[in-house]
Amino acid sequence: MRWKHEFITKAEYKKLISLNLILPLAYGCLKIYKIGNLLRIIISLIGNPLHNLASYLHKIFNDSLPQTINFIGNRFKLVESIFQINISNDEIILSLDVISLFTNIPVDLVIVSVKNRWNLIQDNTNISLNEFIIALKLVLNSMFFIYVQ
Repeated sequence: MRWKHEFITKAEYKKLISLNLILPLAYGCLKIYKIGNLLRIIISLIGNPLHNLASYLHKIFNDSLPQTINFIGNRFKLVESIFQINISNDEIILSLDVISLFTNIPVDLVIVSVKNRWNLIQDNTNISLNEFIIALKLVLNSMFFIYVQ
């Protein structure tokens, strides 16, 4: 509520308020190409109580931080970029299977990263660093879901 009067506009406040809340759902997609047919757990957070706040913070990050030179936006751009690479006979392409990367990032590391880049972020928000970190911790530490079979 204090953000409404200090950091954000009434329009932004209305976007952040969640009225029709949905408990996040977890479900599994079968990895038919893997031995043992493992499940890839997917958690849909759309419509959960913190979705709007997470989206709001994401937009601030997106508008503030430059993309790395290695950023590839989607699988079509990945395929396009791979076809542009010339590989000599003594080189190989390596593909890594990353498991739960996002959920394994320590919150403390995220906070340190935000503090280190605050000079870039602060130009795109009226929220103070302390309030920004409180909101970020709330989103990152509030993971809950129900499992659907």
